Order: sequence, then structure tokens, then C-alpha cells
Amino acid sequence: MITPTPDDIAAFNMAMAKRTARQNQWNKLPDSWTCPSCHRSKFQIIRYFGCDNSSCCHNGWCAQINAYFCQRFPMTWICCDCRLANGIVKWKLQLDPQWNFSPSEMRHFVKIAPHSGDAEIDYDVAREIYFAHWDGYDSLRQPNLAAPEKP
Repeated sequence: MITPTPDDIAAFNMAMAKRTARQNQWNKLPDSWTCPSCHRSKFQIIRYFGCDNSSCCHNGWCAQINAYFCQRFPMTWICCDCRLANGIVKWKLQLDPQWNFSPSEMRHFVKIAPHSGDAEIDYDVAREIYFAHWDGYDSLRQPNLAAPEKP
């Protein structure tokens, strides 16, 4: 893991400020924003990828923030690492693909170090949260989806 210097962060912010809002959500969020799931600050989300081929990268440094929502909670912004962790948990545990963990639920089972995309996921906690909410979620899901078997 490479930690960005203040100069790296300043150059990244300047590059993001030159991009349109359509290209990058970075400029719309205040510097005080933190991911509601992993609690990393806006600047702790920046990590080194070594590429410049997307709208969220500059000189190899990248950061992406995504809109995140479902029927169970209002739209919010989370970092791309937490959004990815949500998908990994659903895939690994074979959960309903339409299910999304709320940011407050994810904070109990997703840990990500600053400037890193390596998520530490507690699958047992995720499974407990999912089944604790299954009955309430059942009324929102599609009629052709069956409940997964409990372990």
C-alpha cells in the first residue's frame, strides 16, 4: 500500500476539480465527507492504482464514490470499495442479488484500511444481519425468489 503525500492529494483534487460533475462525484461532496459504511474519510479513499484510464484517476491515484440505494433505505453515497464488498458478500453467501446491505449494516462486517481497497469481511456477521432482516425484506422482494436456506 502506498500512502499519498499532501502534494499527491493536492494534485488529485485539482485534477478532479477540472472534471465535470457528470464525470466524477468527487467535487460534489465536502472534504469532511466520510463513507457511511467503512468510515474512511474522503481522502483515505484515495489509493494508488498506477493507471490513468478512468474519470476517477490522476497520475495513478484513484478514488470513486457511488450512489447507493435500494427499497430498504434512502439513497446515499458510499465508496466503491464498500459497494464492491456488498456484491462480494451476496455472491459468496449466495444471497438474493436484489438485496443490499445498508451502510450502517455494512459497517459491522466490512473493514478497509486507509488508501487500500483490500476489504476485510466478516461473512458470519453479514449472514446474521441478512437473516435478521429477511422477514421484513420478504414483502419487498420479487415473488419468484425463494428464501435461501439457513445454515
